[in-house]
Amino acid sequence: RTSHPLPWTYLNLLEANWPGGVDREFSPQYLEDLISNPPVTLTEPICEAGENRGGDVIIVAIESLSAYHSGLLLPGPMNAMPLLDAAARESSWWDHFYANGFTTDHGLIAMLAGQLPVPAVNRYSSKEVFEGYEGDSTSLPNRLAEDGYYSAFLTSGDLGFLAKGEWLRTLGFDHIEGHEQSDYAGAKRFGFGAVSDDLLFKRTLNWLKNERPDSRPIAAFVETVTTHPPFIDPVSGEANEAEAFSFTDRALADFIAGLEALDYFRYGLLIITSDQRSLTPISPEETEAFGAAASARLPLVIIGAEMSLKGQQSNPAQMTDLPYSLDYYLTRQACRRPGQGNLFTGAAPDCIYQADGNQRNVIHAFCGRDTAKIRMNGDKTRVIEGQLPNAERRIRELNYLRAQLGVKEANLHMLL
Repeated sequence: RTSHPLPWTYLNLLEANWPGGVDREFSPQYLEDLISNPPVTLTEPICEAGENRGGDVIIVAIESLSAYHSGLLLPGPMNAMPLLDAAARESSWWDHFYANGFTTDHGLIAMLAGQLPVPAVNRYSSKEVFEGYEGDSTSLPNRLAEDGYYSAFLTSGDLGFLAKGEWLRTLGFDHIEGHEQSDYAGAKRFGFGAVSDDLLFKRTLNWLKNERPDSRPIAAFVETVTTHPPFIDPVSGEANEAEAFSFTDRALADFIAGLEALDYFRYGLLIITSDQRSLTPISPEETEAFGAAASARLPLVIIGAEMSLKGQQSNPAQMTDLPYSLDYYLTRQACRRPGQGNLFTGAAPDCIYQADGNQRNVIHAFCGRDTAKIRMNGDKTRVIEGQLPNAERRIRELNYLRAQLGVKEANLHMLL
C-alpha cells in the first residue's frame, strides 16, 4: 500500500469509512478523572523575560508547500521553489520543521491558536473543524496585543469556508480579509473563489503602505491559495503542480523585493512556511530522507536583519512553537508550556506530535531520538509502535486535550 494523505482516493469505501478508535468516546469515569485532574504540564505555564526586540512580523503560509518542492530540503526533479531556496540560503532556514497535522485547519490551529490540533471525537465527520480551538491568551494575536501589536489576517480565499472567518475573530485579529476584498474586483478567480497569489501579495503590500496603523507594530498572517490541489497554473489555466508552485515562487520573490523597497527588513521579520504537506502521494525519496516524518516535514524560512540565528538550522521545531517563539522574540515576557520549543533560541521541543492523515486513529510522536505511533481509542489509547518517553504522562496529556474538545456533531456527509 502506498502512503498517501488521502487514502480514500484508492481504498474501498467500506475500509475508508469503517468506524475507528478516533471516534471512540472516553468512558464517563475516565472523562471525569481527566477533567478533575488536568495535567500540570498543560495548565501551569512557565513565564520568562523575552528579548523585546519589537518590530513588525509577517507570516506567509504557502498552501501545500512541501519538502519535495524545495531543492534545499529534498533535491530532485521538482525543484519548484528556486527563488525561495535562494532567499533561504541568505537568511535562516530549518531542515527539521514539522507540521502538527495534515490539513489547512490543522496548520492554522497550530500556528495561530498555538494549540495542538488533536482530533476530537467525530472530527473527521464534522464541519465544525475549528470548534474548541477558539482564542485564549495563548493565541498569536492575543499574545502580541498585550504589547500593542495590531494583527491582520489576509487571504485571497473564501473566509466563509468552514466558518474560518468567524474562528479567526475569536483569536483576536484586528483586521481580517478574504476573497471579497475590493482590490480583487474584476480579477480572474480560481479555487475557493481566490485570485492568484501575485494579486494577494500586491494587496498585502498595498495594505502595508496605505492601511496599516502607523502608530503600532503589526503582526500579519498571509494565507495563499494558488498551490492548492488541483494546482491550477494561473498563466496556462492548466493543472500542473510544478508550474503552479513556480508561479507562486516568482510572486513571493516579487513580494520580498517589495518589502525590501519599503525598508521592511531593517526591523521586520518575514516568516515563510506552509499550512500542510501537499495532499499528494508520499514518494520513496521522501520516505528514505525523512522516514516516519515524511508526511510532516515542511520548509521554514525566516528573513530579517535582526535575526541572530543565520543559515541552516537543524534543531527540530514545530508549528505550535510559533506563537510562543514570536512572543519571546518581540515582547518583554512570554509564557510557555514545559518542554515547548523556541525558534529564536534554537531550543527544541521535547516532543513533536502530528495527527496522521493516512491512519486517522494515529498520532505520531517525535521525541528526540525516539519516535512512536499512538493509537487513539478512548480510554485504551496506547503506543502501538516505537518508543514514547514518559508514555503514561504523555498519553494522558493527549487524552486531556481531546477531552477538552468534546464530541463533535457528525454533520459532514462527504469526507474532507
